Formats: sequence, structure tokens, C-alpha cells
Amino acid sequence: MLTELMLDILVAVLLGVTVAYCFLLNRRLGALRSGQDGLLKVVRELNSATEQARLGIRNLQEAGDTVGEKLASQVAGAKALSDELAMIVEAGNNLADRLAADVEGRSSAGRKPTFAGTPEAAVAEVPKFGPDEGRLPADDNDGDDKLALRNALRAVR
Repeated sequence: MLTELMLDILVAVLLGVTVAYCFLLNRRLGALRSGQDGLLKVVRELNSATEQARLGIRNLQEAGDTVGEKLASQVAGAKALSDELAMIVEAGNNLADRLAADVEGRSSAGRKPTFAGTPEAAVAEVPKFGPDEGRLPADDNDGDDKLALRNALRAVR
């Protein structure tokens, strides 16, 4: 009977330890479940923030594409205008060089340059400047016609 009593006491002690361990395990599982609920809430908020970020990125891409297309269009137009202006400037420079060469050639030949019409008409077409504005300094060797032509060329350039 003593052995049976000892075995009953040992089983009772082991059952007590098991109950205490189950109680401790239950508390830890409850903490884990409450932490899991908090983690689930954090994951849901993270998913919501991620979706908002995706929408924001998509909107930025669409805005960037739209602005890029407009900018490309404006750059193409500006390039076309730049090419046209370069061509106009080149044509003007070529014309000015030809006129200057013609004036120099006629001056070295001892002839006065001829204009469409009279020299007075050519001088009348030259834009009027204010005092010392856009005028070349007068050389003693240059005639009035040559000075008027230089001023006209300078005004065009």
C-alpha cells in the first residue's frame, strides 16, 4: 500500500506540474494570439499603404509621360525654329558678304556703288538712329554712301 500511495502522490505531483505548465502555456498562447492580432493589423495597414504608393507611382508615371510628350513637342518646334533661324542668319550673312564685296570691288575700281534708285533713296531707307547709336565711326576715306551702306548692314545683322 505504501508503494501505491507513493505512486499516487507522484502522479498527483506530476499532474500538478502539468496543470501549472498548461496554465503557463495558455497564457503564452494568449499573448501570441493578441500579438498576432496586432501583427495582422500592421500587415493590413502596410498593404493599404503599399496600394496607395502604387497608385501614386502610377499617377506620377502618367503625369511624367504627359509632360514628356509636351516637352518633346516643344523641343521639336524649338529645333525647327532654330534651324530656320540659322538658315535665315546664314542667308543674311551671305548677302551681307556679297554686298560688302560688291562695295569693295566698286570702290577699288574707282566707281561709286549703285543702289536700286538714287543714293538719296538708299540713305532714306537706312533706319534712323539716335546720337551715336548703331553708327560706325566715320573714316576720312569713306564716302557718305559707303557709311550709309555699312549702317544699313549693321542694322540688318
